[in-house]
Amino acid sequence: MKRSWSSSALYVGFLFALGSSLASCKTLEPDVPLTPRPTAVQEKSLVVDTVKASGHVVQDLKRLVDRSAADAFAKTFGNSGAEVEYSGGVNCFKNGCLIEVTYRDVCTEKASTDRLRNFPVPLRSWPGIIYHSPPVMLAGGKVQVTWALLLPDLAADDNRGRFQRFAEGKMIDASIRPDVCSSPNTGTAQPAPNQGVK
Repeated sequence: MKRSWSSSALYVGFLFALGSSLASCKTLEPDVPLTPRPTAVQEKSLVVDTVKASGHVVQDLKRLVDRSAADAFAKTFGNSGAEVEYSGGVNCFKNGCLIEVTYRDVCTEKASTDRLRNFPVPLRSWPGIIYHSPPVMLAGGKVQVTWALLLPDLAADDNRGRFQRFAEGKMIDASIRPDVCSSPNTGTAQPAPNQGVK
């Protein structure tokens, strides 16, 4: 004689077995305590310290890396001024170039970040990762951000060739539509700094 179980009996049996096995489980505590997410300042420091600790750029490429990073950054975001200040210029190391930027306000910082993300600008051709630190709020509503233009190992021939093609100007022309930020003093709309069709 053949026995058959109804689907509801199987389902009830499954639930009973599952329930009894779950009842015997206890919550597992991690062996290693979870570390809290770093603050904006801690994260920025970690990246900056790591890039600086990498040492000098390969000597025969030093001037080319410095100039290329500075040119691509200026062609993408414009020159330093009252709205956007570049403190200390562009400083390049073996693993990348660092640029500390202070923006007039949050709107100006957002407009710059959006420009890089949404438009075909020269910096988008950078042959490495582009890091933008979390914004740090300063007195008077100003916002400070550190950009790190990370570099692959330029001692490797393929990476060196890729960087040299970038430095030779094989990058995208900037075509930027105007953005608008409100003036901090009047509340009226004013063109965002260093923007417009180039």
